[in-house]
Amino acid sequence: MSLNKRNLEKICNFSVSDWHMITVIISHLKNNSNYSRPIAFISEKNLKNDFDFLLNKFDLNENEMKIFKNIPWYNNTNTLGICKDSTYIVNGSYDYIIKTNQYFDNLSNTEIDKNITIINCYNTFTKNLPIRNILNNNDKILVTTGIKEINSVFSQYV
Repeated sequence: MSLNKRNLEKICNFSVSDWHMITVIISHLKNNSNYSRPIAFISEKNLKNDFDFLLNKFDLNENEMKIFKNIPWYNNTNTLGICKDSTYIVNGSYDYIIKTNQYFDNLSNTEIDKNITIINCYNTFTKNLPIRNILNNNDKILVTTGIKEINSVFSQYV
């Protein structure tokens, strides 16, 4: 995808419920984060209580628990500050995710030169999603076993 040259990586995730999405995200963050990279959620609905509840189901040490409980949550990009080397987890309806991604796509080259990762979390139960469009607009996919190349998960995808 052409966005990589702008230091903006997009990763998609498909889940069947909010709890499924949260579980995949917590597992991914626990197994793949050095905790120095800022993380923020941008979510159409407030899932902070669900996130905090599910945190208690994971084997997290005290430091991990503190870091995860302090992840900021936003419901739009109006008050969002863009941080260098950061990860933004976007969750909501297809239209909400598209609108939020447009914010990142429209950042100036100076703003985007910050090595940003966006994890777009689509709930497959809410709408008949245009899967091919989603895959075309993301660089990789996050599944329960981690981040994969799209064609390794969707072998028929070209």
